[in-house]
Amino acid sequence: MKNKILLSFVLFLIAENCLAQFDSKINFDSLVQKSDAFVLEDLTEIEIYDEQSAEYTIKEKILVKNNKGDKYCRKILKESHFIEVEDISARMVSLEGEIIKELDSDEIEEAEFSVGEFYSGSNHKFFEFKPTQYPFVFEVEYKTKINSLLFWPSWEPQYKIPNEKSVYKISINPDIKFKYYSKGIDCNPTKMGSSSYDIYTWELKNIPPVVEEDFLPPEDNVQMMLYFEPEIFYTDSYKGSTENWNEFARWYRNLADGRYSLPENAKKEIQDLIKDKTSTKEKIKTLYKHMQKKSRYVDIEIGLSGWQPQSAEQVFANGYGDCKDLSTFMIAMLDAAGIKSYPALALTRSGGVVNTDFPSSHFNHCIVCVPLEKDTLWLECTSTYDDMGELDYNIEDIYTLVIDTSNGTINKTPQKKSYQNKWISTIDASLNSLMDLKINSTITATGNQKNYLNDNLARMNSKDDIQFLTDLLSENYSNLNIDMYNLCDQNIEGKDYTITLNGIYKKFLPSEATRLFVNPSLFNRQTAEDLPKEEINKRKYPVYFTYPYLDADTVYITFPKYYSLEAKPSDQSIENDIISYKTKYDLTDRKLFFVRTFELKKNYITLNEYPLFYDTMKKIIELDKSKFVLKKN
Repeated sequence: MKNKILLSFVLFLIAENCLAQFDSKINFDSLVQKSDAFVLEDLTEIEIYDEQSAEYTIKEKILVKNNKGDKYCRKILKESHFIEVEDISARMVSLEGEIIKELDSDEIEEAEFSVGEFYSGSNHKFFEFKPTQYPFVFEVEYKTKINSLLFWPSWEPQYKIPNEKSVYKISINPDIKFKYYSKGIDCNPTKMGSSSYDIYTWELKNIPPVVEEDFLPPEDNVQMMLYFEPEIFYTDSYKGSTENWNEFARWYRNLADGRYSLPENAKKEIQDLIKDKTSTKEKIKTLYKHMQKKSRYVDIEIGLSGWQPQSAEQVFANGYGDCKDLSTFMIAMLDAAGIKSYPALALTRSGGVVNTDFPSSHFNHCIVCVPLEKDTLWLECTSTYDDMGELDYNIEDIYTLVIDTSNGTINKTPQKKSYQNKWISTIDASLNSLMDLKINSTITATGNQKNYLNDNLARMNSKDDIQFLTDLLSENYSNLNIDMYNLCDQNIEGKDYTITLNGIYKKFLPSEATRLFVNPSLFNRQTAEDLPKEEINKRKYPVYFTYPYLDADTVYITFPKYYSLEAKPSDQSIENDIISYKTKYDLTDRKLFFVRTFELKKNYITLNEYPLFYDTMKKIIELDKSKFVLKKN
């Protein structure tokens, strides 16, 4: 009873401090009452001594009400060549102030992080409390030393639970210049000065949880943030600047200096490969395929190698490398063929969007830019299967920093249109007396839909291939058994990706029914899972899909002669700036005919476009439930 009284008193005090700092419609007290845990306070204090090093302390206090809040009683802290975590302490404290448990040093575990072909050279320290009584306050504090200001921690005061108070404090040598940009935070710092430090403090209260919506754009996963960058930074002995993009490009250019040379035997190999090629694009295509065959992607990020590429000579000798290593190798090969190309630093679309007005280190990938007379080619060098110039959706429509011999230029990669990401299927099917549906199907795919199929099928054995295809084609009807499949011409560049297969949907319809209700959308159909849960006027952020696309399915189903048509759906046509949808239904001589086309014309739906998108999708979901009605004679 005493615990309940104290908890109620804490909640009352929090409610008294609710100043509706963000959205007047948000009742912070209500959020706290409903949450399984909430943050009483989080504090980040960073001290920056010089242009090469700093240390910061994190303190958190979280009130956990019940076992659903246990996930907030664990921490995973990353270390690397540039980051060292020390002085970790944590404890559970009752609402009366009594210590329930303190973290023992033996409970802090450590592990290196490597997954598949990724070797980061990083270490993780982690621990977890397993509470047995509630409520309590979880307190944690740790210090981190960094030896490059590229790791200056951002301020992200928003959690998945309410946060009563967040403070970010910088004590910095006045000679060190820095900049920051804000997202979702309208809060100016207080500034104080001393003989050796300038002190900046930001403070927020009554911070609502992160808004979680369906199909959220990656850049909106973090909705409140201050991101900091030093004007001057060091990575080991390499000095860099974020004054402008040219200066930042100079830093990478220095890291890669002298690493684009190839040995003479490699140059001769290149000349032999292109000796019969007459056009520049033919030469690029030949060397790109050669790079794909000769090398493989292995991500190695140990220390400075997280930014500095291996030399082209090393990649040639070893036959592997990460994105910047393989890009360096590709640039060197093209240079040996007399073709100029440049590295392009990129932030993959899954990581968000680069702020082009804020020169910074927010890149996680590297590709190759090849300027040609009439257009520009972009080469993804980590892919084993992509055709020359064909980009994965994750690096389409993104800003890159192209680093030529003297400048750094922001350029945007192209994005394939919906009609370039096609899925076209033809299904010839028949119902037997047991109401099993036998199918013969041809599926043709282009663009990102082709890449999805190729990436999943090219690496697997036949057993895995069948399982993948079974799962893919069973989303609308289960009990699919694939008897045979064939991949046609998948290695011919520029050729559409084609799959033929035979199979049977067991128990497709009830065998003893006097009426059959047949939905002919066998492969593709819009369902409630494709519609955001947020209704119109309740959505707060845009809607994002990985790419625009076009699905076109043609279905023929022959049914037994003792059934006749009783009713069929009406043909449909919907056309707007976001979606195109068309269906056609018919039945002749016991053969049901159905054509369905669905086109998502754009993959980023703004809030202004959301009402049209939502209403259209809701209507299509209902239309995709349409069925033929067949009556037993």
